[in-house]
Amino acid sequence: MQVHQSSLSLSAPSAPCDHVVPAGMTLEQVVDRIQLDGPGHLLVAHEDGSLAGVISTEELLLRMSAADAVERLKWSRRPIESILSAVITPVAPAAIETPTYIDIPAPPESLSPWPCTAYFHRGRLQAVSTDDDVLLSWKSIEPFLLGAARDAVTGLVTRTSFLRSFECELARARRNQKPLSIVLIDIDFFKQINDCAGHATGDVVLNLIAGAICTSVRSYDLVARFAGDEFVALCCECIPDQVQLPISRIQQAISSLPLPSAFPLPQVTLSIGVASVSTVSEDLTCEALLEAADDCLYTAKRQGRNRAYCTLLEGGRRSEPRPIETLPSLTEAATQLHAAARNQRQRRSDPYEPVLFPIA
Repeated sequence: MQVHQSSLSLSAPSAPCDHVVPAGMTLEQVVDRIQLDGPGHLLVAHEDGSLAGVISTEELLLRMSAADAVERLKWSRRPIESILSAVITPVAPAAIETPTYIDIPAPPESLSPWPCTAYFHRGRLQAVSTDDDVLLSWKSIEPFLLGAARDAVTGLVTRTSFLRSFECELARARRNQKPLSIVLIDIDFFKQINDCAGHATGDVVLNLIAGAICTSVRSYDLVARFAGDEFVALCCECIPDQVQLPISRIQQAISSLPLPSAFPLPQVTLSIGVASVSTVSEDLTCEALLEAADDCLYTAKRQGRNRAYCTLLEGGRRSEPRPIETLPSLTEAATQLHAAARNQRQRRSDPYEPVLFPIA
């Protein structure tokens, strides 16, 4: 590693700055604002100018070019902080809705030029050390941060990362008066799988189930490993009547898993608990939603496992857990959805107004 004594010359900030985007700005707004052939990474900042995280333009464009038109539309209207690969500081729930630029105060004149030490490795800047801090290359530390935010067995986000995102999504749903549903999923008799077939087989099963859940929800829904044999999915803008579809898809995907030869049971089954809310009240918390979903999960366990129960939270009250009925086949469901979408398009005066689909 090469070490160079250096200094930073700091000038007044530009406004707007193409390299910095504020939390709360939608992906569509960010794409319209930045130079796509410019820097490979963007800084995401809170309204007060503090750093929230870093996002690559490649990740941004990947979301905006989803194969499904409905998912592209949904991604385009989501806030930029929803795709942060790693969050440096918690994203402020009260992030502004349609910001134009971040007002970053100019540094004191006494810091210009700013004495520092620059570290290079193979011709690339790795770090800048000042008297009171060290600024590290994002490309150098991103793999470490991503690894810390992901479960080592399944590759899903960890419980801590999920809860942080859950807080942000709940606040966004409250501001925009959007519904959401939280789904808790527990593997039936998982201890028996580990005891009889070994933890290696158990890890294979965990990976298979994680993949089945991820492919059964939308790309902008968030799936995490919540505990040892428990998963959680946050279905954004999913009204209570629509939550049956992802549950049905998950159950069908699980029933057709290619299980390891050492698997000790005829098939793997899941117990599922769901809590849905149509309108997020001011006093509704993530803990209350998770507790409601957990109660439904244990109702499913008590009723014999391999089933799903749901509750609705409205006006500070929670409905009794009810079983989620089996849906028609996916082919029949898809036919019904497409027919409903065509009818809705024909009735709309604005051809670009989004269609509200159940989760697909």
